[in-house]
Amino acid sequence: MKFNSILSSAPDSKSEISSFCRSCMVLLVTVGLIITESGCSRRPAAVDSEDAMLAIDALYTAITSRQSKLVEDVHDRLKSLASAQKLSSEALRQLESIIESANSGKWESAAKQVDHFIRRQPLTTKPKHRHS
Repeated sequence: MKFNSILSSAPDSKSEISSFCRSCMVLLVTVGLIITESGCSRRPAAVDSEDAMLAIDALYTAITSRQSKLVEDVHDRLKSLASAQKLSSEALRQLESIIESANSGKWESAAKQVDHFIRRQPLTTKPKHRHS
């Protein structure tokens, strides 16, 4: 597209500019809502087992200390808990996504994600101590 054609389609009066800006804002808000509702900030799967929450807390520790071997060990524990029906398949899937981030070197992002996962759990299943 040529620069002149872009300029010719731009609004030129104050009322057109105001209307154009309002339309842009509505579009941005709509896109933001669609992204939010489509799962980018979905609620973590609920965890009802204290054993599973302790393992998730251990995952937080493994990730924040950047210990790949510990992340692997905790991942094995989470899979065992899922097999024993103490962790839902949805929770395991969400945690495995976090583990993938850590395994690819995105430690800070993974730490934020697992912290978010823990903080969004019902109060009855959160670990006894709090994260900073």
